[in-house]
Amino acid sequence: MLMFPFEAESIAYMVSKHFGLDTSDYSFGYVGTWLKDNKQLMDNLDVIKTTSTQMINDIELSLNKRILFENKIETKEDMASKIDGFMKTFDPFNYADNEQFIGFNHDSILRDINNNDIDSIKDILNQIIDEDMESEMTKEAQKLIQCLEAFSEVILKPELQDGIKINHGMH
Repeated sequence: MLMFPFEAESIAYMVSKHFGLDTSDYSFGYVGTWLKDNKQLMDNLDVIKTTSTQMINDIELSLNKRILFENKIETKEDMASKIDGFMKTFDPFNYADNEQFIGFNHDSILRDINNNDIDSIKDILNQIIDEDMESEMTKEAQKLIQCLEAFSEVILKPELQDGIKINHGMH
């Protein structure tokens, strides 16, 4: 696709802005040198918007896949095991009290994940963060929330959209 320089710079600006980088000092001046009039910008707004959105989605998907890869999470079972291990370490007494039979807590977490009910898991992790009792556990809870959010975007969301399990390019 042939692209005007102002389109490319506008796309770069929007993508950068989305990820917290402010390039306005450079971008606006550059776009201004190539832009003939506002009509030209309006005529190309759809291309700028569509391309920016696609690039942002692709970058976010790649970042989420990287989070999962770095944390060795490829399946729902992996995600449930990470959370279960954390909960057991965080509060072993409460964990033992809730463990009605061996594997009960893990199975409950996996059931929530299978039902796409990760908000309840995130709520528990956020409570741990809010209590801020032990900084190491807070950091681990924050990391698990990040993993859950990545997991939701890479694994759960495509399954819900397609209605079937697909290969997510994790390997």
